[in-house]
Amino acid sequence: MVDPVLANVPLFAALDADGASALLASMVEIHVAKVQTVFVEGDEGESLYVIRTGKIKLGHASTDGRE
Repeated sequence: MVDPVLANVPLFAALDADGASALLASMVEIHVAKVQTVFVEGDEGESLYVIRTGKIKLGHASTDGRE
C-alpha cells in the first residue's frame, strides 16, 4: 500500500509500494512554526517539501520591497 500522502502528490502517484517505501525511508518529517521561514528566494534547491497538513505562504519581493 502506498502512503496516502505520497499517493496524493502527482509527482509520486505512479510509485509502486516498494518505490514509495524507499522514498519514505529517505524522507525526514519536520514541523514548521506558523511564522517560520523555510527558505527564501535565491536559496539553492537542496530539498523538496511535501506538505502533509496545514498551509504554506509563498511570497516574492519586488525590487522596491513590496511583497
